[in-house]
Amino acid sequence: MDSTPTQTVQVGDKAPEFVLPSLDGDPVRLQDYLGTKLVLFIWASWWACRSQLPVWQHFYEANKSKDFKILTVSMDAQGPEKILPYVDIENSSYQILIDQENRLGPLLGFRAIPNGFLIDEIGIVKYKQLGNFDVRKPETLAILQQWIDGTKLSYSPSKPSLEIPIGDA
Repeated sequence: MDSTPTQTVQVGDKAPEFVLPSLDGDPVRLQDYLGTKLVLFIWASWWACRSQLPVWQHFYEANKSKDFKILTVSMDAQGPEKILPYVDIENSSYQILIDQENRLGPLLGFRAIPNGFLIDEIGIVKYKQLGNFDVRKPETLAILQQWIDGTKLSYSPSKPSLEIPIGDA
């Protein structure tokens, strides 16, 4: 597998379209989320970022009156069976997709996880953080709160302090 990104999505760019399966196998398109603010969280079951999943649920529940959605994508070549022990499908308020073939890495320009992208109602990337995107961190939480509250994003992430290459388990 060549993990060299072929495209780098910048803030201000239109998010490239992708289609990935949900955990039940149904295809989900990024364009399905047009018309609402979207938080795109990219993670993997084999890394500690999986422990963020219940926190994302709590964040959504605390802010569900606001117009936004959360979409998570697991970068797991082993398939949905690997993810299921870490997700609460019945109580999850966000969609969980799986990228078994590392389609998003080259498409969005990343080689490591966890990553976060904030995409507006018309599909424009308004914020991205490659590596070290963690909803449990106060600075990430502040960015997310600004985003869903509709205030101007005022935080620019520094270079991630920890990058976990995709495929290293």
